[in-house]
Amino acid sequence: KLDMGDRKELEAVILRQAEQTKIALSDTSVDEVDMTVIHTFSGRPRVLKTTYTRDCTYCLRGKPGAYEGPNESCLGCLLLANQFHELSRQTIERALENAAVKAGLRRDQIVKVLVTGGTSLVPCVQKILRDTFHQRVDCQDPFEAVSRGGCRGIIIPILQHDYAIESYSPQKKEYEFKPLFSAGLDYPTQKPYRLWVNGSYDSMTRIGLKIYECSRVKKRRLHISLVDEQGVIRDDSSHAEYDSVYIWLNPDNPTFIIADPPINRQRDQKRFLCSFSVDSSRRLLVTVLDNLKGKTLLQDHPVVRL
Repeated sequence: KLDMGDRKELEAVILRQAEQTKIALSDTSVDEVDMTVIHTFSGRPRVLKTTYTRDCTYCLRGKPGAYEGPNESCLGCLLLANQFHELSRQTIERALENAAVKAGLRRDQIVKVLVTGGTSLVPCVQKILRDTFHQRVDCQDPFEAVSRGGCRGIIIPILQHDYAIESYSPQKKEYEFKPLFSAGLDYPTQKPYRLWVNGSYDSMTRIGLKIYECSRVKKRRLHISLVDEQGVIRDDSSHAEYDSVYIWLNPDNPTFIIADPPINRQRDQKRFLCSFSVDSSRRLLVTVLDNLKGKTLLQDHPVVRL
């Protein structure tokens, strides 16, 4: 029961809580978990809670159940309703077909299946893998398998996403994103990125900086058929679109610049100079100079880990 504005504000919090809920329900000794999100952005704080069960009699029979209550749900039913099992099996079959075509590897020649990533610990995923590969599945260290292999080669520290800061444009009378760092940039960064930060109204005592991760998601335009009149498959690359997805990274500490004396917009058009950099631990650091007082307020202050 969240409107789109509230959902956008809470997106990062919901994502973290959903991940923790998924991890908890991957423990076969746990039957249900409470997912709790505290809504503090509109009026008084509200506690939003949903109790998730790992599975139920409906999804164990292969059909998603109906949970009419707003505060209860079932992970197994959600996965079935979103065709997770079918998509997982299709992914495995596609990998086997690629192995056969590219490497000439038949299914019965596979000696071991090395599983990586946290989703491999979800009980239904393990069942699908074991139903397909039986005793050949190795799922002992799904979080470390990739890093152990990566450590055998050369690790190049580069940013994997674009990052931006939200800023209000008085000319356009709307919020826009100012780029900070681009995907592929080496870190630690050599040169800081500088910009002026101003208050949005008089008498402000705290100024916020909202840092966003920017990702490009490929989506198909489903209203266009991928098959022409003769039944020949078209080049589907021409039928894809990219949408930008922005995730707010620092909802817990957005206002960390203290304005003392408070903001006077006419006087403080260029008051706070912020210099951004990324350290070797992939933390976004900010140094803030108060030009009015000629004083450094923050020196390499860690805002968020990218």
